Amino acid sequence: MEIYAPKGLFAIATQEYRHFIRVKDRWGVEHISKTNWNYDALANFYQTIAHMYSFGQIRCSKNLQLSEISAGIKVLYVGCGSGEDAVQAAKKGAKVTCMDISSKMIKITEANLNKEKLTAKLVCSDIFDYLSCDRYDVVVANYFLNNFSDDVLPELLSHISALIKPDGKIMIADFYAFSKNRLIRAIQRLNFYIVNLFFWALRVAPLHKYQDYTAYFDAAEIVFVRVDTVRLLNMGVPFYSNIVGIKRQSGKI
Repeated sequence: MEIYAPKGLFAIATQEYRHFIRVKDRWGVEHISKTNWNYDALANFYQTIAHMYSFGQIRCSKNLQLSEISAGIKVLYVGCGSGEDAVQAAKKGAKVTCMDISSKMIKITEANLNKEKLTAKLVCSDIFDYLSCDRYDVVVANYFLNNFSDDVLPELLSHISALIKPDGKIMIADFYAFSKNRLIRAIQRLNFYIVNLFFWALRVAPLHKYQDYTAYFDAAEIVFVRVDTVRLLNMGVPFYSNIVGIKRQSGKI
């Protein structure tokens, strides 16, 4: 199984940082800089914790994506974590690439693939350093984009878009957009900020606001297709969802 760790400005295999901010140097030039959010400490338990506090809804939001996965297509998972969703894609015969900046997460993904006697390309890198010659039929970013500030997201989604084939797809499982209904919105906000505060307290995520990723789609040449929602026991307040978009062909509007 191939494990690829590129060298570059941001690819430092011994530093497992997931969140990026913009900073200015003494001359006023803007750069992207890492902060100290480290997922290594929770690498062995992260998936279990997420499954437990969401009552399985996070896993369900990822499983919604399997209808878009078929044998032979090339799929890239950015911020793959322990790779449970990538394993399901590999089971369907997809040609899977898993990328995460945490070497421990990559090792767990490799172990999970080995248990099922599956193969995938494993990349230990941050997303901004990944400049693959390959273009993917599908790029998946599950519970990953919320580690980035809103001033970095436009550049990040444009970078991800460049990795997608024309008419290829992007799928994003994440928190569901807040409702216009005041009561439902209050419950959604409570869930969102409790989760955010919990992982911030564990030093694995920054405090951040809810992000509407579709607001950045047009600039990244992505066309919004749909959003699939997840509800506990198929009823109640939707907390999580899967967003599907298509990479626009050059010259198309």
